[in-house]
Amino acid sequence: MTIDKNKKISKTSKGGKKRSGDSFAKKEWIPVISPAFVGGRFLGNTLVDKITNTNQSLEKLKNRVYEISLAELNGNEDMANRKIKFKCSSFENGNCLTRFNGMELTRDKICSLVRKWQTIIDSFVDIKTRDGFFLRIFIIAFSKKKKKQVRTHSYFNSSQVRTIRRKIIEIVIREGVNSNIKEIFEKFNSEKMGREIEKVCIKKTPLQNIFVKKIKVLEAGITN
Repeated sequence: MTIDKNKKISKTSKGGKKRSGDSFAKKEWIPVISPAFVGGRFLGNTLVDKITNTNQSLEKLKNRVYEISLAELNGNEDMANRKIKFKCSSFENGNCLTRFNGMELTRDKICSLVRKWQTIIDSFVDIKTRDGFFLRIFIIAFSKKKKKQVRTHSYFNSSQVRTIRRKIIEIVIREGVNSNIKEIFEKFNSEKMGREIEKVCIKKTPLQNIFVKKIKVLEAGITN
């Protein structure tokens, strides 16, 4: 039987030994910088192929998403339950510049809020900021017992839930439409928004544990 007809018998390989080398030798670390409204801080390093005249790192860095805890940005451990996302937007002076790409509560924080004998109210609204960001904001709230209540549960009916959602959307639109991305970042990452919603609903439908669950960037605007 000849070699050509037998597929299991292979011919001798050409080229000799396989080249051995370090794959990281042709790569370099690029610093990642946060947006200006967060302070333009150093977030870390990202790995990319070395920059040459024919190889520009912008195309490979573009659209990379970096996630960091808000506690690391502010130095406040009380904010460790929020994750901030930044997306690479440009490459300047050897640095990877980013823009805001969203915010989300951690899973363990959400699980700690969910309990029995209460109603969960989820709502979302789309707003456009003054500087052109188109955001989808998700709000989560929980029902609360009234004072001197005897019942063990604090359930809301469907009409009460619709009323609460309507009030939440009105407050979020009022606070977000006339603000830029920096002001929204500060408002929605503080407890001010939750306290205002709780104050409006406390008479008829008392609420507790009101948080901005998630901020999703549908369309990016202009940032300095």
